[in-house]
Amino acid sequence: MSKRIFLIFVATITLIVIVACGSTDDGPSSAALPLPATDSPQNEVSVAQTTVASELGSMQSPRVSHSATVLGDGRVLLVGGMGDSFNPLRTAEIFDPTTLQWVPAGEMSRGRSEHAAVLLQDGRVMVTGGLDEDFDLVATTEIFDPKTGEWAEIAPMSISRSDHTATLLEDGRIMIAGGSIHPTVELYDPDTDERTSSNP
Repeated sequence: MSKRIFLIFVATITLIVIVACGSTDDGPSSAALPLPATDSPQNEVSVAQTTVASELGSMQSPRVSHSATVLGDGRVLLVGGMGDSFNPLRTAEIFDPTTLQWVPAGEMSRGRSEHAAVLLQDGRVMVTGGLDEDFDLVATTEIFDPKTGEWAEIAPMSISRSDHTATLLEDGRIMIAGGSIHPTVELYDPDTDERTSSNP
């Protein structure tokens, strides 16, 4: 028997065995068409994710284009953004991961979205710029104190910005950069309440 004929013979026998094992007198066996197991690890993960999402609950207000800042004690401060009517919000709220509770965190002097928020070295949060309730670019700046739950307005930025960044530097100053229109950078010193600008 030639090698080619032998290989054809083996392939034919193998095919017959596969068909025989995968069929019964009543048609294809269930083994040939496995159904997804309800207790599979993938389904367990899906159920767990759904359970966690339901336990976290909902924010006090629906919002998009807001900021979320982790506070020094592990809670999360959510500020501004657009509400369900797409108007910039003044409100803020705090999520506590230890209690899974959302609580109000006061109101800013004006609504804003697409702003920037940064945690200062002393634990306060500085919120800058964005779009106000008239959808105008603003330079206003406010600071939230988690210890008192109060907001305070401070000196504005040198120019109006939105979609910019605010970064805490090692020396405690804040670098505010870019935005939807301006390619400039400025530094803010919380200790002196002074700003310095830099134009590239």
